[in-house]
Amino acid sequence: MDFDKREMNVTFGAGVIYSELIEFCVKNKVALRNVPSLPHINVVGGVVTGTHGSGLKMQAIANDIVGMRIINPNGELQILEKEDVDFPYYLHSFGALGAITEMTIEVIQEFAVKKCIYEGLSWEFMTTVEEYIKVMESGTYLSFFTPWES
Repeated sequence: MDFDKREMNVTFGAGVIYSELIEFCVKNKVALRNVPSLPHINVVGGVVTGTHGSGLKMQAIANDIVGMRIINPNGELQILEKEDVDFPYYLHSFGALGAITEMTIEVIQEFAVKKCIYEGLSWEFMTTVEEYIKVMESGTYLSFFTPWES
């Protein structure tokens, strides 16, 4: 992986998973703007399949990708940048437009996150749209997990 301090981005290979990318960012005192709740998934795979990350007001993770290298169907190396008119088509291509070998993601200055876990909550707090929106807007990153038993 390579951190470009001037451009504030990190370039990584196609085999990198989120926990590896996050660890690299921590060592360089930067952070990803948004991450998925599953740190073991492949970053490139997550981008091309539309992994969205967490948070009602957060943009999809693909929005932070600023470049990629791809081997196109003709076997040629293609270097794509966010400014290229066709760039958005490659982001969610599911690999149909070629094999992505490398991506570059924009990073931001590191920041602290406070995590709170509430167990045994009743679903009653989400019986109305208004209450649901109020809860969803209460934090930057928010996840719900259920045992599906009730």
